[in-house]
Amino acid sequence: MASLLSKWLEERKKRASERRELHIRGQQEKRARVSEVRSRQRETKEFLSQKHQERRQMRAQLQSELHQYRRNLRRSVWGTNAEAQVIDIIQNKSGVRITEIQETLGITRVQAVDTVNSLKEKGLVVDRDRQFFLP
Repeated sequence: MASLLSKWLEERKKRASERRELHIRGQQEKRARVSEVRSRQRETKEFLSQKHQERRQMRAQLQSELHQYRRNLRRSVWGTNAEAQVIDIIQNKSGVRITEIQETLGITRVQAVDTVNSLKEKGLVVDRDRQFFLP
């Protein structure tokens, strides 16, 4: 009877030991998978961050090129003669509105707005309450 009891206890200890080993192995595998997933997440985050930075740089370059293209287009379509004429109008009459510029020069509203915006960018005209003055 004692031998049966000792065999049973040995068998029970063996099973408990096997369960512990399986549990430990399972925990180690789980940690390895978690570590691998986190590593992939870091790599993905770094990759996306790099791509985001590249996109920002490309967007800034594109905006700069587009701005330069618009300036060149404005000059080629309307020329700088309109700018000189607008400055003359503002010198003769202080506080000129877009409609007055448009009517005096016989140009469209878009042309008048573009010309005035170009002069504002250059610092040659100041906008106060939708009227334009020389600085």
